[in-house]
Amino acid sequence: MRLFRSGPKVPVVCCILIAVNILVFVVMHVRYDTIDAAFFIAHGGMYPPAVHDGEWWRLITCLFLHANTYHLMNNMIMLFAVGAFVEEALKPLKFLILYFGCGIGASLASYFYAGLDTGMVSVGASGAIFGILGTLIYIVLRHKGHYARLSWKGMLLLLALSIYYGFASGGIDNAAHLGGLVIGFLLGILLYRKSKQKR
Repeated sequence: MRLFRSGPKVPVVCCILIAVNILVFVVMHVRYDTIDAAFFIAHGGMYPPAVHDGEWWRLITCLFLHANTYHLMNNMIMLFAVGAFVEEALKPLKFLILYFGCGIGASLASYFYAGLDTGMVSVGASGAIFGILGTLIYIVLRHKGHYARLSWKGMLLLLALSIYYGFASGGIDNAAHLGGLVIGFLLGILLYRKSKQKR
């Protein structure tokens, strides 16, 4: 089953990840009255001092926490938009490896950039999503600038707008975004194998 007549197939793993993110968000807001930095520190946010003390699982759990509805929906729309193409190109298992590889890489970039900053806690799937975008950029370039309905000019414009939005807005973990992007591009080189040209 395809999303559009010339588009990618329905991305099963991508949809499962979106469903899990939404479920965690709903449960979080139904069970707790106050959602703030202290809450995220207590419930798995990427908090540098805690990671330094050995709580490495936070590098993964932070990917499924979102600050508010706007944060969640922006990330899930972007995950679906780029994830559909990449999941079809890589196949489900490799896409799952890519998602968590990029997410952990983005969290590590955030951790090392922040040092032991006790005023910083990072949550959200955007680092992993930037990684998927990095892989998609590699795939488009690997196909000489055109893949499915995508072109390298459109991909670079999307990337530039995403990076600009991150630096122009407050409270954005740009280290995670850039770290995820680089990891995603490198993982794309390792995971993607070109088959037939798609236009």
